Amino acid sequence: MATFKPSKYQQAIFDWIETGSGSLVVEATAGSGKSTTAIKCLDLLTSKALFLAFNKSIADELREKAPSHADVLTLNSLGHRAWMRQVGRVTILADKTRTLVNDTLTEFEQRQYGPAIKKLVAIAKAHGLAPKLVKNAKGLIADTDEAWDNLIGHYDIDLPGKATDEEYLTLIHLARRILTLSCESKMVIDFDDQIYFPIIFGVSPPKYPWVFVDEAQDLSPAQHRLVEMALTHAGRAIFIGDSFQAVYGFRGSDANSMKNAIKRFGASVLPLSICYRCPKSHIKMAQALVPQIEAADTAPEGNVIDYGEGWSAATFTNEDLIICRNSAPLVRAAYKILAQKVAVRILGRDLGTGLISTIRKLKPKNPDDLIEKLHAWREREIKKIKLKNESGNTDKIDDRFETIMTFLDMFPQASPEGICREIEAIYSDNTKGILTLCTIHKAKGLEANRVFVLNRSLMPSKMARMDWEKAQEKNLEFIALTRAKDLLGFIEIPKKKK
Repeated sequence: MATFKPSKYQQAIFDWIETGSGSLVVEATAGSGKSTTAIKCLDLLTSKALFLAFNKSIADELREKAPSHADVLTLNSLGHRAWMRQVGRVTILADKTRTLVNDTLTEFEQRQYGPAIKKLVAIAKAHGLAPKLVKNAKGLIADTDEAWDNLIGHYDIDLPGKATDEEYLTLIHLARRILTLSCESKMVIDFDDQIYFPIIFGVSPPKYPWVFVDEAQDLSPAQHRLVEMALTHAGRAIFIGDSFQAVYGFRGSDANSMKNAIKRFGASVLPLSICYRCPKSHIKMAQALVPQIEAADTAPEGNVIDYGEGWSAATFTNEDLIICRNSAPLVRAAYKILAQKVAVRILGRDLGTGLISTIRKLKPKNPDDLIEKLHAWREREIKKIKLKNESGNTDKIDDRFETIMTFLDMFPQASPEGICREIEAIYSDNTKGILTLCTIHKAKGLEANRVFVLNRSLMPSKMARMDWEKAQEKNLEFIALTRAKDLLGFIEIPKKKK
Protein backbone atom coordinates (compact mmCIF):
# COMPACT_ATOMS: atom_id res chain seq x y z
CA MET A 1 0.00 0.00 0.00
CA ALA A 2 1.38 3.42 -0.98
CA THR A 3 2.25 5.75 1.88
CA PHE A 4 0.01 8.81 2.03
CA LYS A 5 2.01 11.97 1.41
CA PRO A 6 -0.02 15.14 1.99
CA SER A 7 0.21 18.10 -0.34
CA LYS A 8 1.24 21.46 1.08
CA TYR A 9 -2.46 22.41 1.17
CA GLN A 10 -3.47 19.26 3.02
CA GLN A 11 -0.60 19.68 5.49
CA ALA A 12 -1.72 23.24 6.25
CA ILE A 13 -5.20 21.91 7.08
CA PHE A 14 -3.78 19.15 9.29
CA ASP A 15 -1.63 21.70 11.09
CA TRP A 16 -4.68 23.86 11.68
CA ILE A 17 -6.52 20.88 13.19
CA GLU A 18 -3.74 20.38 15.72
CA THR A 19 -2.71 23.96 16.50
CA GLY A 20 -5.40 26.29 15.12
CA SER A 21 -8.49 27.74 16.76
CA GLY A 22 -12.06 28.57 15.84
CA SER A 23 -13.76 27.32 12.69
CA LEU A 24 -12.44 26.77 9.18
CA VAL A 25 -13.66 27.03 5.60
CA VAL A 26 -11.78 24.81 3.14
CA GLU A 27 -12.10 25.96 -0.47
CA ALA A 28 -11.67 22.54 -2.08
CA THR A 29 -11.51 22.61 -5.87
CA ALA A 30 -12.87 19.88 -8.14
CA GLY A 31 -11.15 16.51 -7.71
CA SER A 32 -8.98 17.76 -4.85
CA GLY A 33 -9.38 14.72 -2.61
CA LYS A 34 -11.59 16.43 -0.06
CA SER A 35 -13.03 13.16 1.26
CA THR A 36 -9.53 11.75 1.82
CA THR A 37 -8.50 15.00 3.48
CA ALA A 38 -11.55 14.98 5.75
CA ILE A 39 -10.96 11.38 6.86
CA LYS A 40 -7.31 12.19 7.65
CA CYS A 41 -8.52 15.17 9.70
CA LEU A 42 -10.89 12.92 11.64
CA ASP A 43 -8.01 10.52 12.32
CA LEU A 44 -6.10 13.36 13.99
CA LEU A 45 -8.88 13.98 16.51
CA THR A 46 -9.35 12.21 19.82
CA SER A 47 -12.68 13.78 20.78
CA LYS A 48 -16.12 13.04 19.39
CA ALA A 49 -16.81 14.43 15.90
CA LEU A 50 -19.70 14.67 13.46
CA PHE A 51 -19.28 14.49 9.69
CA LEU A 52 -22.27 15.78 7.72
CA ALA A 53 -22.31 14.26 4.24
CA PHE A 54 -24.22 15.67 1.27
CA ASN A 55 -26.39 12.58 0.69
CA LYS A 56 -27.00 9.08 2.02
CA SER A 57 -24.77 7.26 -0.48
CA ILE A 58 -21.79 9.47 0.41
CA ALA A 59 -22.55 9.02 4.11
CA ASP A 60 -22.63 5.23 3.73
CA GLU A 61 -19.30 5.27 1.89
CA LEU A 62 -17.55 7.55 4.39
CA ARG A 63 -18.95 5.69 7.39
CA GLU A 64 -16.82 2.67 6.46
CA LYS A 65 -13.66 4.80 6.38
CA ALA A 66 -14.24 7.12 9.33
CA PRO A 67 -12.71 6.39 12.76
CA SER A 68 -14.95 5.06 15.54
CA HIS A 69 -15.14 8.42 17.35
CA ALA A 70 -16.78 10.05 14.31
CA ASP A 71 -20.50 9.89 13.54
CA VAL A 72 -21.32 10.20 9.84
CA LEU A 73 -24.81 11.48 9.00
CA THR A 74 -26.61 13.63 6.48
CA LEU A 75 -28.07 16.95 7.57
CA ASN A 76 -31.53 15.48 7.10
CA SER A 77 -30.84 12.48 9.32
CA LEU A 78 -29.35 14.78 11.97
CA GLY A 79 -32.47 16.93 12.00
CA HIS A 80 -34.75 13.88 11.85
CA ARG A 81 -33.12 12.34 14.92
CA ALA A 82 -33.44 15.60 16.83
CA TRP A 83 -37.12 15.90 15.95
CA MET A 84 -37.90 12.29 16.89
CA ARG A 85 -36.27 12.84 20.27
CA GLN A 86 -38.71 15.69 20.77
CA VAL A 87 -42.00 14.23 19.54
CA GLY A 88 -41.44 10.48 19.15
CA ARG A 89 -41.90 8.41 16.04
CA VAL A 90 -43.10 10.37 13.01
CA THR A 91 -44.47 9.53 9.56
CA ILE A 92 -42.57 10.63 6.46
CA LEU A 93 -44.85 12.00 3.73
CA ALA A 94 -42.66 13.22 0.86
CA ASP A 95 -45.55 15.07 -0.83
CA LYS A 96 -46.93 16.61 2.36
CA THR A 97 -47.29 20.09 0.88
CA ARG A 98 -49.09 18.81 -2.22
CA THR A 99 -51.45 16.83 0.02
CA LEU A 100 -52.23 19.91 2.10
CA VAL A 101 -52.84 21.95 -1.05
CA ASN A 102 -55.23 19.31 -2.43
CA ASP A 103 -57.06 18.86 0.88
CA THR A 104 -57.35 22.55 1.74
CA LEU A 105 -57.73 24.68 -1.36
CA THR A 106 -60.53 24.95 -3.90
CA GLU A 107 -60.08 23.42 -7.34
CA PHE A 108 -59.55 26.89 -8.81
CA GLU A 109 -56.93 27.75 -6.18
CA GLN A 110 -55.16 24.45 -6.85
CA ARG A 111 -55.03 25.13 -10.60
CA GLN A 112 -54.07 28.78 -10.29
CA TYR A 113 -51.69 28.69 -7.34
CA GLY A 114 -50.86 25.05 -6.53
CA PRO A 115 -47.47 24.62 -8.26
CA ALA A 116 -46.24 28.05 -7.09
CA ILE A 117 -47.36 27.35 -3.51
CA LYS A 118 -45.46 24.05 -3.40
CA LYS A 119 -42.26 25.70 -4.56
CA LEU A 120 -42.68 28.77 -2.38
CA VAL A 121 -43.37 26.73 0.77
CA ALA A 122 -40.23 24.65 0.15
CA ILE A 123 -38.16 27.82 -0.31
CA ALA A 124 -39.66 29.36 2.84
CA LYS A 125 -38.65 26.27 4.82
CA ALA A 126 -35.12 26.40 3.40
CA HIS A 127 -34.87 29.99 4.62
CA GLY A 128 -36.38 29.25 8.02
CA LEU A 129 -39.46 31.45 7.64
CA ALA A 130 -41.90 30.52 10.43
CA PRO A 131 -45.56 31.64 10.15
CA LYS A 132 -46.45 34.14 12.87
CA LEU A 133 -49.63 32.23 13.78
CA VAL A 134 -47.71 29.09 14.77
CA LYS A 135 -47.29 28.94 18.53
CA ASN A 136 -43.73 28.77 19.91
CA ALA A 137 -42.18 29.00 16.43
CA LYS A 138 -39.25 31.32 15.86
CA GLY A 139 -38.06 31.88 12.32
CA LEU A 140 -34.75 32.99 10.85
CA ILE A 141 -36.61 35.67 8.87
CA ALA A 142 -39.80 37.50 9.77
CA ASP A 143 -43.16 36.41 8.38
CA THR A 144 -44.00 39.54 6.42
CA ASP A 145 -45.46 40.05 2.96
CA GLU A 146 -42.20 41.72 1.99
CA ALA A 147 -40.17 38.65 3.03
CA TRP A 148 -42.43 36.36 0.99
CA ASP A 149 -42.27 38.73 -1.97
CA ASN A 150 -38.46 38.75 -1.80
CA LEU A 151 -38.43 34.95 -2.00
CA ILE A 152 -40.84 35.02 -4.96
CA GLY A 153 -38.64 37.50 -6.80
CA HIS A 154 -35.30 35.84 -6.02
CA TYR A 155 -36.43 32.39 -7.12
CA ASP A 156 -38.56 33.45 -10.11
CA ILE A 157 -41.73 31.85 -8.77
CA ASP A 158 -44.48 32.54 -11.26
CA LEU A 159 -48.23 32.20 -11.75
CA PRO A 160 -50.47 31.39 -14.71
CA GLY A 161 -52.05 34.20 -16.67
CA LYS A 162 -51.16 37.86 -16.37
CA ALA A 163 -50.16 37.50 -12.72
CA THR A 164 -51.33 40.80 -11.21
CA ASP A 165 -50.07 42.21 -7.92
CA GLU A 166 -53.35 41.13 -6.34
CA GLU A 167 -52.79 37.54 -7.47
CA TYR A 168 -49.29 37.52 -5.97
CA LEU A 169 -50.74 38.77 -2.68
CA THR A 170 -53.19 35.88 -2.87
CA LEU A 171 -50.28 33.50 -3.50
CA ILE A 172 -48.54 34.81 -0.36
CA HIS A 173 -51.74 34.44 1.67
CA LEU A 174 -52.31 30.86 0.52
CA ALA A 175 -48.65 29.85 0.90
CA ARG A 176 -48.65 31.23 4.45
CA ARG A 177 -51.83 29.27 5.15
CA ILE A 178 -50.37 26.01 3.83
CA LEU A 179 -47.09 26.54 5.69
CA THR A 180 -49.04 27.20 8.89
CA LEU A 181 -50.99 23.94 8.47
CA SER A 182 -47.74 22.14 7.72
CA CYS A 183 -46.21 23.44 10.96
CA GLU A 184 -49.26 22.31 12.92
CA SER A 185 -48.86 18.79 11.51
CA LYS A 186 -45.84 17.89 13.61
CA MET A 187 -46.16 14.10 13.48
CA VAL A 188 -46.28 13.90 9.67
CA ILE A 189 -43.21 15.46 8.10
CA ASP A 190 -41.54 15.78 4.71
CA PHE A 191 -37.82 15.94 3.98
CA ASP A 192 -37.76 19.74 4.30
CA ASP A 193 -39.33 19.47 7.77
CA GLN A 194 -36.46 17.28 8.96
CA ILE A 195 -34.29 20.40 9.00
CA TYR A 196 -37.00 23.07 9.26
CA PHE A 197 -38.84 21.86 12.38
CA PRO A 198 -35.77 21.63 14.67
CA ILE A 199 -34.85 25.15 13.52
CA ILE A 200 -38.14 26.95 14.07
CA PHE A 201 -39.11 25.05 17.24
CA GLY A 202 -35.65 25.24 18.79
CA VAL A 203 -35.09 21.49 19.08
CA SER A 204 -31.38 20.97 19.44
CA PRO A 205 -29.63 17.96 17.87
CA PRO A 206 -26.85 16.14 19.76
CA LYS A 207 -23.89 18.48 20.22
CA TYR A 208 -20.32 17.83 19.13
CA PRO A 209 -17.01 19.62 19.73
CA TRP A 210 -16.16 19.08 16.05
CA VAL A 211 -18.55 19.26 13.09
CA PHE A 212 -17.39 18.70 9.51
CA VAL A 213 -19.71 19.78 6.66
CA ASP A 214 -19.30 18.39 3.15
CA GLU A 215 -20.47 20.23 -0.01
CA ALA A 216 -20.76 23.35 2.12
CA GLN A 217 -21.32 25.56 -0.93
CA ASP A 218 -24.85 24.13 -1.24
CA LEU A 219 -26.17 24.80 2.28
CA SER A 220 -29.43 26.66 2.76
CA PRO A 221 -29.82 29.23 5.57
CA ALA A 222 -31.76 26.66 7.62
CA GLN A 223 -28.96 24.12 7.18
CA HIS A 224 -26.40 26.69 8.33
CA ARG A 225 -28.46 27.14 11.48
CA LEU A 226 -28.69 23.38 12.11
CA VAL A 227 -24.89 23.09 11.90
CA GLU A 228 -24.62 25.90 14.45
CA MET A 229 -27.05 24.10 16.77
CA ALA A 230 -24.99 20.88 16.57
CA LEU A 231 -21.88 22.54 18.02
CA THR A 232 -20.98 22.62 21.69
CA HIS A 233 -20.38 26.01 23.26
CA ALA A 234 -16.72 26.05 22.21
CA GLY A 235 -17.26 23.72 19.26
CA ARG A 236 -15.38 24.08 15.98
CA ALA A 237 -16.84 23.64 12.50
CA ILE A 238 -15.04 22.79 9.28
CA PHE A 239 -16.90 23.64 6.09
CA ILE A 240 -15.51 21.84 3.04
CA GLY A 241 -16.79 22.93 -0.35
CA ASP A 242 -16.13 24.81 -3.54
CA SER A 243 -17.67 28.22 -4.16
CA PHE A 244 -17.15 27.57 -7.89
CA GLN A 245 -19.39 24.51 -7.79
CA ALA A 246 -22.40 26.24 -6.21
CA VAL A 247 -25.20 25.60 -8.71
CA TYR A 248 -28.29 24.88 -6.59
CA GLY A 249 -29.33 28.44 -5.81
CA PHE A 250 -32.53 27.89 -7.79
CA ARG A 251 -33.83 25.37 -5.23
CA GLY A 252 -33.13 27.24 -2.00
CA SER A 253 -29.40 26.87 -1.41
CA ASP A 254 -27.55 29.98 -0.32
CA ALA A 255 -25.63 31.13 -3.41
CA ASN A 256 -23.08 32.72 -1.03
CA SER A 257 -22.98 29.81 1.41
CA MET A 258 -19.19 29.68 1.78
CA LYS A 259 -18.84 33.46 2.30
CA ASN A 260 -21.67 33.42 4.81
CA ALA A 261 -20.05 30.54 6.71
CA ILE A 262 -16.89 32.63 7.04
CA LYS A 263 -18.91 35.56 8.34
CA ARG A 264 -21.29 33.61 10.58
CA PHE A 265 -18.67 31.40 12.24
CA GLY A 266 -15.73 33.81 12.10
CA ALA A 267 -13.93 31.10 10.16
CA SER A 268 -10.39 31.02 8.84
CA VAL A 269 -9.95 30.03 5.18
CA LEU A 270 -7.54 27.52 3.66
CA PRO A 271 -7.38 26.28 0.06
CA LEU A 272 -7.28 22.76 -1.32
CA SER A 273 -6.28 23.68 -4.85
CA ILE A 274 -4.67 20.62 -6.46
CA CYS A 275 -6.99 18.59 -8.70
CA TYR A 276 -6.03 14.89 -8.73
CA ARG A 277 -8.76 13.92 -11.19
CA CYS A 278 -8.07 15.88 -14.35
CA PRO A 279 -5.15 15.90 -16.81
CA LYS A 280 -3.08 19.03 -17.29
CA SER A 281 -4.76 20.01 -20.56
CA HIS A 282 -8.18 20.02 -18.87
CA ILE A 283 -6.88 22.04 -15.93
CA LYS A 284 -5.46 24.66 -18.29
CA MET A 285 -8.95 25.17 -19.75
CA ALA A 286 -10.55 25.28 -16.31
CA GLN A 287 -8.06 27.92 -15.15
CA ALA A 288 -9.65 30.40 -17.54
CA LEU A 289 -12.65 30.24 -15.19
CA VAL A 290 -10.99 29.45 -11.85
CA PRO A 291 -7.31 30.48 -11.92
CA GLN A 292 -6.48 28.90 -8.56
CA ILE A 293 -7.09 25.30 -9.63
CA GLU A 294 -3.82 23.39 -10.09
CA ALA A 295 -2.92 20.14 -11.82
CA ALA A 296 -1.15 17.45 -9.83
CA ASP A 297 2.57 17.01 -10.62
CA THR A 298 1.85 13.43 -11.68
CA ALA A 299 -1.13 14.34 -13.89
CA PRO A 300 -0.89 13.19 -17.52
CA GLU A 301 -1.24 15.67 -20.37
CA GLY A 302 -4.63 14.22 -21.29
CA ASN A 303 -6.73 14.56 -24.43
CA VAL A 304 -9.04 17.33 -25.54
CA ILE A 305 -10.86 16.66 -28.82
CA ASP A 306 -13.45 18.80 -30.59
CA TYR A 307 -15.61 16.43 -32.65
CA GLY A 308 -18.10 19.07 -33.74
CA GLU A 309 -20.99 17.29 -35.45
CA GLY A 310 -18.68 14.51 -36.66
CA TRP A 311 -19.63 11.89 -34.10
CA SER A 312 -21.75 8.76 -34.01
CA ALA A 313 -22.73 6.07 -31.53
CA ALA A 314 -19.40 4.36 -32.27
CA THR A 315 -17.60 7.37 -30.74
CA PHE A 316 -18.69 6.31 -27.25
CA THR A 317 -18.36 3.39 -24.83
CA ASN A 318 -20.80 2.24 -22.17
CA GLU A 319 -18.67 3.89 -19.47
CA ASP A 320 -18.74 7.37 -21.05
CA LEU A 321 -20.64 10.40 -19.83
CA ILE A 322 -22.29 12.99 -22.10
CA ILE A 323 -23.27 16.23 -20.37
CA CYS A 324 -25.09 19.37 -21.46
CA ARG A 325 -26.33 22.63 -20.00
CA ASN A 326 -29.87 22.00 -21.29
CA SER A 327 -32.11 18.95 -21.56
CA ALA A 328 -33.40 19.24 -25.12
CA PRO A 329 -30.03 18.60 -26.86
CA LEU A 330 -29.55 15.54 -24.65
CA VAL A 331 -32.81 14.09 -25.95
CA ARG A 332 -31.82 14.70 -29.57
CA ALA A 333 -28.40 13.12 -28.95
CA ALA A 334 -29.92 10.15 -27.11
CA TYR A 335 -32.24 9.28 -29.97
CA LYS A 336 -29.51 9.73 -32.55
CA ILE A 337 -27.49 7.14 -30.61
CA LEU A 338 -30.48 4.85 -30.08
CA ALA A 339 -31.15 4.89 -33.83
CA GLN A 340 -27.72 3.32 -34.24
CA LYS A 341 -28.65 0.40 -31.96
CA VAL A 342 -26.72 1.57 -28.89
CA ALA A 343 -28.55 1.73 -25.55
CA VAL A 344 -28.53 4.98 -23.58
CA ARG A 345 -30.21 6.50 -20.55
CA ILE A 346 -30.69 10.11 -19.46
CA LEU A 347 -29.91 10.44 -15.76
CA GLY A 348 -32.70 11.92 -13.65
CA ARG A 349 -36.06 10.21 -13.27
CA ASP A 350 -37.31 13.37 -11.54
CA LEU A 351 -36.64 15.37 -14.71
CA GLY A 352 -38.72 12.94 -16.75
CA THR A 353 -41.50 13.12 -14.18
CA GLY A 354 -41.55 16.91 -14.53
CA LEU A 355 -41.92 16.69 -18.31
CA ILE A 356 -44.74 14.16 -18.00
CA SER A 357 -46.49 16.34 -15.42
CA THR A 358 -46.41 19.33 -17.79
CA ILE A 359 -47.89 17.28 -20.65
CA ARG A 360 -50.69 15.80 -18.56
CA LYS A 361 -51.65 19.15 -17.03
CA LEU A 362 -52.30 20.46 -20.54
CA LYS A 363 -54.78 17.60 -21.13
CA PRO A 364 -54.04 17.33 -24.87
CA LYS A 365 -56.40 15.36 -27.08
CA ASN A 366 -53.83 14.47 -29.73
CA PRO A 367 -50.29 15.43 -30.88
CA ASP A 368 -51.44 18.54 -32.76
CA ASP A 369 -53.42 19.68 -29.74
CA LEU A 370 -50.37 19.10 -27.54
CA ILE A 371 -48.19 21.22 -29.84
CA GLU A 372 -50.76 24.03 -29.84
CA LYS A 373 -51.15 23.92 -26.07
CA LEU A 374 -47.39 23.77 -25.53
CA HIS A 375 -46.92 26.96 -27.55
CA ALA A 376 -49.70 28.67 -25.60
CA TRP A 377 -48.24 27.40 -22.30
CA ARG A 378 -44.77 28.70 -23.18
CA GLU A 379 -46.15 32.10 -24.18
CA ARG A 380 -48.17 32.36 -20.95
CA GLU A 381 -45.27 31.39 -18.72
CA ILE A 382 -42.84 33.79 -20.38
CA LYS A 383 -45.36 36.64 -20.21
CA LYS A 384 -45.81 36.03 -16.50
CA ILE A 385 -42.09 36.19 -15.88
CA LYS A 386 -41.64 39.30 -18.02
CA LEU A 387 -44.62 41.06 -16.43
CA LYS A 388 -43.13 40.47 -12.99
CA ASN A 389 -39.57 41.25 -14.03
CA GLU A 390 -38.67 42.47 -17.51
CA SER A 391 -35.24 40.84 -17.23
CA GLY A 392 -36.57 37.63 -15.69
CA ASN A 393 -34.95 34.29 -16.54
CA THR A 394 -37.11 32.26 -18.95
CA ASP A 395 -34.45 29.61 -19.54
CA LYS A 396 -36.25 26.84 -17.63
CA ILE A 397 -39.47 27.44 -19.55
CA ASP A 398 -37.70 27.40 -22.90
CA ASP A 399 -35.75 24.25 -22.07
CA ARG A 400 -38.85 22.33 -20.95
CA PHE A 401 -40.71 23.47 -24.07
CA GLU A 402 -37.83 22.48 -26.36
CA THR A 403 -37.41 19.12 -24.63
CA ILE A 404 -41.05 18.11 -25.03
CA MET A 405 -41.06 19.38 -28.63
CA THR A 406 -37.98 17.23 -29.28
CA PHE A 407 -39.90 14.13 -28.18
CA LEU A 408 -42.72 15.16 -30.52
CA ASP A 409 -40.18 15.50 -33.36
CA MET A 410 -38.81 12.03 -32.61
CA PHE A 411 -42.25 10.41 -32.40
CA PRO A 412 -44.59 12.40 -34.69
CA GLN A 413 -47.23 9.63 -34.73
CA ALA A 414 -47.27 9.01 -30.98
CA SER A 415 -50.21 10.03 -28.80
CA PRO A 416 -49.57 12.36 -25.86
CA GLU A 417 -49.62 9.33 -23.54
CA GLY A 418 -47.24 7.58 -25.92
CA ILE A 419 -44.86 10.53 -25.57
CA CYS A 420 -45.13 10.20 -21.79
CA ARG A 421 -44.21 6.52 -22.03
CA GLU A 422 -41.16 7.36 -24.15
CA ILE A 423 -40.05 9.94 -21.60
CA GLU A 424 -40.53 7.46 -18.77
CA ALA A 425 -38.48 4.84 -20.63
CA ILE A 426 -35.40 6.96 -21.31
CA TYR A 427 -35.09 8.92 -18.03
CA SER A 428 -33.69 6.79 -15.24
CA ASP A 429 -31.72 6.89 -12.01
CA ASN A 430 -30.15 3.51 -12.81
CA THR A 431 -27.48 4.11 -15.46
CA LYS A 432 -24.75 1.72 -14.34
CA GLY A 433 -23.02 -0.01 -17.25
CA ILE A 434 -24.85 2.00 -19.90
CA LEU A 435 -23.92 5.11 -21.88
CA THR A 436 -25.22 7.96 -19.74
CA LEU A 437 -26.37 11.43 -20.69
CA CYS A 438 -27.20 14.06 -18.09
CA THR A 439 -27.46 17.76 -17.43
CA ILE A 440 -24.44 19.43 -15.86
CA HIS A 441 -26.50 19.98 -12.71
CA LYS A 442 -26.88 16.20 -12.47
CA ALA A 443 -23.19 15.67 -13.31
CA LYS A 444 -22.02 17.54 -10.21
CA GLY A 445 -20.16 15.01 -8.08
CA LEU A 446 -19.74 12.57 -10.99
CA GLU A 447 -16.61 11.67 -12.94
CA ALA A 448 -15.68 9.37 -15.81
CA ASN A 449 -12.58 8.51 -17.81
CA ARG A 450 -14.16 10.02 -20.91
CA VAL A 451 -16.59 12.93 -20.75
CA PHE A 452 -18.23 14.66 -23.71
CA VAL A 453 -19.65 18.17 -23.39
CA LEU A 454 -22.62 18.62 -25.72
CA ASN A 455 -23.28 22.06 -27.26
CA ARG A 456 -20.84 24.01 -25.11
CA SER A 457 -22.09 27.27 -26.60
CA LEU A 458 -25.16 26.98 -24.35
CA MET A 459 -22.90 28.11 -21.49
CA PRO A 460 -23.40 30.59 -20.03
CA SER A 461 -27.14 30.79 -20.51
CA LYS A 462 -28.14 34.05 -22.12
CA MET A 463 -31.18 34.08 -19.84
CA ALA A 464 -29.11 34.56 -16.68
CA ARG A 465 -29.82 38.09 -15.50
CA MET A 466 -29.25 38.25 -11.74
CA ASP A 467 -25.70 38.32 -10.45
CA TRP A 468 -26.12 35.03 -8.58
CA GLU A 469 -27.50 33.40 -11.74
CA LYS A 470 -24.54 34.61 -13.81
CA ALA A 471 -22.10 33.31 -11.19
CA GLN A 472 -23.78 29.90 -11.18
CA GLU A 473 -23.67 29.72 -14.97
CA LYS A 474 -19.90 30.18 -14.79
CA ASN A 475 -19.81 27.46 -12.15
CA LEU A 476 -21.69 25.07 -14.44
CA GLU A 477 -19.05 25.48 -17.12
CA PHE A 478 -16.31 24.87 -14.56
CA ILE A 479 -18.04 21.66 -13.47
CA ALA A 480 -18.34 20.53 -17.09
CA LEU A 481 -14.60 20.97 -17.68
CA THR A 482 -13.57 19.06 -14.55
CA ARG A 483 -15.45 15.73 -14.81
CA ALA A 484 -13.03 13.81 -17.11
CA LYS A 485 -10.03 11.76 -16.00
CA ASP A 486 -8.69 11.13 -19.52
CA LEU A 487 -10.57 12.43 -22.56
CA LEU A 488 -12.54 15.67 -22.62
CA GLY A 489 -14.55 15.79 -25.82
CA PHE A 490 -16.79 18.48 -27.29
CA ILE A 491 -19.66 17.44 -29.52
CA GLU A 492 -22.45 19.33 -31.27
CA ILE A 493 -25.95 18.47 -32.34
CA PRO A 494 -27.92 21.09 -34.24
CA LYS A 495 -31.35 22.22 -33.22
CA LYS A 496 -33.96 20.74 -35.53
CA LYS A 497 -35.22 23.34 -37.99
CA LYS A 498 -38.98 23.64 -38.21
